[in-house]
Amino acid sequence: MNGTAGTPPRLGPIFVSVHEGAEALGLSRREVYRLMDADEIESVERGRRRLIVVESLHAYGQRLRDEAAAKRRTRTAA
Repeated sequence: MNGTAGTPPRLGPIFVSVHEGAEALGLSRREVYRLMDADEIESVERGRRRLIVVESLHAYGQRLRDEAAAKRRTRTAA
């Protein structure tokens, strides 16, 4: 993301709450906690809050898409 001349690039959120992450993935908060505990989604603790690294949400989504595509290829090859 590059800004125009003289304008700094606009950053999106780097971290989101567990609630926001669950909403973004269409999952329950409980399932998101399970994914974080299994190191499927990266999180950090800040005080008493647990925050999700936004990039890890995108990476998780990409892994799911890749797995689905591999299953489709396997079915059509059989």
